Amino acid sequence: MRWLLLMLCISLTCCHTDDQTRFGLNLPQNGLEYEQLGNVLLDLDADRNPMRRLRHLVGEWTLLGSYEPWPDAAKIEIRPVARINWILAQRGLECRFWFSSDGQATEDLFIIQWDPVTKAYDLRIRSTGWPVMTTGKGQWNQQNGTLDFTVKTINPDTGMTIRILYRLDQIQPDSHRWQQFRTTTTGELVPFATMMATRAVNESQE
Repeated sequence: MRWLLLMLCISLTCCHTDDQTRFGLNLPQNGLEYEQLGNVLLDLDADRNPMRRLRHLVGEWTLLGSYEPWPDAAKIEIRPVARINWILAQRGLECRFWFSSDGQATEDLFIIQWDPVTKAYDLRIRSTGWPVMTTGKGQWNQQNGTLDFTVKTINPDTGMTIRILYRLDQIQPDSHRWQQFRTTTTGELVPFATMMATRAVNESQE
């Protein structure tokens, strides 16, 4: 009996390991599955309304804002400039921000896309001032016209997870606002960074 149990455990372990190392697992195995996958992808790609909501963001922007590096710290003023373009045939937005703070030049890159499977916006952030991948999922609030991202990254000093609420709101043809929120010890949600964007002079909306 012990021998049979041992063989069963080895068999299950081998099967598990095999699945973990089989590249291409669950890809189409024949023409019918390939066609079915193509039809599903076309259906998922049909709804472009989520990205159309953000069409006013496209263009060049000047921003005025400030951030609080830690609770109760003096706010630091920043004046970024930004360029936002469509990518992937208007299936995504590439948002680039440039600003200087304390003599340090920083460039941020935001990629925003719609995930038709999870029915949420996908956000990926890279920054010369924060060399750790930052990702988030966002939901559109139809009632007040805001896009809230729950953003997650890692504190490289402590190894602990950081969660921040990013909010994009007040979206108009020539202006919009970005904010970052933290939760206080009393449970109150307060902004610690705010940037108001206005369309650059002589820059017409695309």
